[in-house]
Formats: sequence, structure tokens, C-alpha cells
Amino acid sequence: MQAPRRQKFGPKWGPLLLGLILGLLVGSAVVGMTRALAARPVPIGELAGRLSVLLEDRDPVRRAGAIAQMLDRVSPGEQAADLEHVRTEIRRRFEASRLLQDGDVEFALFGAWWARSDPEAAYRWTQDSLRAGARRVQAAVFDEWGARDPSGAVRAAQADRSEGRRQDALVATITGADRADVSKSAGLIAALEEIPNRIDRRMALQELIRRQLRRQSPAEILSWLAESSVGGEELAEDWNAAAAVAIAAVDPVLATESLSALTRSGRALPQGVLESVASSLSSDDPVAALGWLATLEPSEERSDVVRSIYRSWLGRENGAALAWAAERADLPEDWFDPIRANYAFILGHKEPEAGLRLLFQLPIGEERALYVQQVFARWKGKDPEAAEVWLQQADLPEFRRQELRGVQATPPRFSRKSSS
Repeated sequence: MQAPRRQKFGPKWGPLLLGLILGLLVGSAVVGMTRALAARPVPIGELAGRLSVLLEDRDPVRRAGAIAQMLDRVSPGEQAADLEHVRTEIRRRFEASRLLQDGDVEFALFGAWWARSDPEAAYRWTQDSLRAGARRVQAAVFDEWGARDPSGAVRAAQADRSEGRRQDALVATITGADRADVSKSAGLIAALEEIPNRIDRRMALQELIRRQLRRQSPAEILSWLAESSVGGEELAEDWNAAAAVAIAAVDPVLATESLSALTRSGRALPQGVLESVASSLSSDDPVAALGWLATLEPSEERSDVVRSIYRSWLGRENGAALAWAAERADLPEDWFDPIRANYAFILGHKEPEAGLRLLFQLPIGEERALYVQQVFARWKGKDPEAAEVWLQQADLPEFRRQELRGVQATPPRFSRKSSS
């Protein structure tokens, strides 16, 4: 049996193949021509008119994308006078648009484009125009400003009286500087260190370090800070605190260790640092977080953070948190008092006498008085005779005993503030 012959392409296949090849070539040429036209620079004189057409597109995604592409294709090297005139005309058309909502992304795109050539004027526009006053528009301006002149952007950001807008501008500036790979420039760092408001300064330094953590390990960041010449105790404290908060998000144990120099010296950590670092550590290891807090100097902030950490732990792992506190219920150290109060209150619902015994170990104050009244009120409602026997034998001043006798015997409503 003979093998079948391979069929050869005869004359009838020739035109078809030729057409297919020509079609592919023409298609490729059309695609290439379309891309070339799309990438062709837009003369500055035509920009306002072309943008006006795009502003009429009712599809917001398509409209924003086309405007972004158009602004990115503006031909460079135009005369400053022409550019100023065009910017004024574009601003007028953007603000007159009926399809755009105040603060829409299109305003942010125009603001960022404007900031490439004149960031100060673009920033003034966000201050003067009601339609461009949204935070996202200002952030777009400062992002572009930060990529080109970060120190100038930092100084300009400080002029805003609104703390929120001021800090948004600083974050956007650092974002832009990071995008342009100039976030560790001497000019930017000097400008950040000169911010007079310490809250703004620490926030900005923290953002700078957080960005650097994408490129460097936490240990490298701490080594860089140790090698840097930081002037003055206050500035050193701000750098260390900012680093600890930023690093705590990726390595909370190292963050707590990095604060040791400050805590050993007896200096109070800046407001918010304890909570940020302890919360990061507590998400993985609440016992370690509480152990670290126990080593710090007593303060109202430490008590608040201990209370907050323990309550969060109760919410996540109630049984483990209660068992841990039960083993340490009689711990004499004052840092444990906020935990003792929570644990005693919860225990008092099941074992009122044991709960009250722990509550009376707390310093006299409003928290203790509130918890004692609530525990006793529930006990009185459940077993009034046992409650009265305890009250007669309790080592209390007579006026306190009378106060508790006057407590209504109805169980109080279980409030989140007092029990969680």
C-alpha cells in the first residue's frame, strides 16, 4: 500500500496565501501607525482645544485615561509665555466643565501636569479654586513637586493652616521624591528636620523611613540612622521614634529594642509611639508587648496602652487572655493595674467576692469605684443576702458601705467601655 502523497499548494492557494500575508502586513502597519499617532507630541497651541473635546466624554474612565495620555504628550520646549496662556485657558475649561465633579481625578491630572513646570502656581490654584481644592488634587501637585524639588515642596506644605492638608502634602512630597529616587537627598532630609511642628516632623520622618523600608532592611535603616549626624537631642528623639513606629510594622521586636536608648535615659517617648509600637508587637505576641510595656517608666499613657492592648487581646482570644491574667492576678506591680481592673470586673460577674478582693487592690479612684459598684450591684441582684453578709464584714469606711447599700440591685447594662 502506497503512502498518501503530500498535497502541494497549487495555483488556487497562491492568491489566498498572498492575501493573507498582505493582510497581516497591512494590519501591522495600521497598528504601528495608530500607535505612532497616539504617541506623537501634541503642540501646546492645540492642547486646550483637544482637552475640551475630551472633557465632553461622559465615560469617566475613558475620559480620565484620554486626558492623562494627552497631557503626557505635550511637546516640550514651548515658550513660557505660551505655556502660561495655555494653562490659564485649560484651567478655565476644566472649571467650566459640567461633567466633572469638584475634586475629580481629572483636576488632579491637570494639577500634576501643571506642577511639572510651575508647582507654586499649581499649588496656588488648589488654594484659590473651589473646584480644585480637594485633598487629592493638592496631593497630586505635591507628588509631582516632590519628584522635582522636594525641599521646596516641604517648605510650601508647612504654610497650610490645616493639619490634615499639611500632613497630606508632606506625605505626597515624600511619595514623589521616592518615585524619583531622591528621598534620601540631603536637601529633602534637611527640610524635613527643619519642620517646626514636631508632630508634622515625626510624621514626615516616619513616612520617609517607611518608604525606605521597601529598599532596605530594618537593621540597615537603624544603622543608617546611627551613622547619620543628627543635631540635638530633640531631633535624635524624633528620628528614633519615627524609625521605631515605621519598623514596628515589619519587625516589632527590633522596633522595641531600638527605643531602648531613649527609655533607659528616662526620657518620655513622644506621644503615640508607645501605642503604635506596642500594637504592632501585640498583633503577634500580646504577652511580649505587655512585657515590654512593663519595663517602661510609669505614665498615664503607659496605663492607657496596657489597658488597650489587654482589651484587644480579650476580644481576639478571650480564654487565653483571662487565663494569663488569672495567673498574675495578685502581681503587685503598678503597670498591671489596668489589667487587674479588667480581669477583676469580668471575674466578679461569676465570683463577686474574688472580683471585689482584686478590685480593692487597685489605687483608690474613679475606675475602682465604678467597677466595685457594678460588680456589687449584679451580686446584690443575684444573691442579696450573700452580698449583704460580705458588705457587713468588708473593711470599708461606713460611708462607703452605705453607698454600696444604696446601689440599685438591677444588673447594669453590659457596656463596651467598662467590659471590653
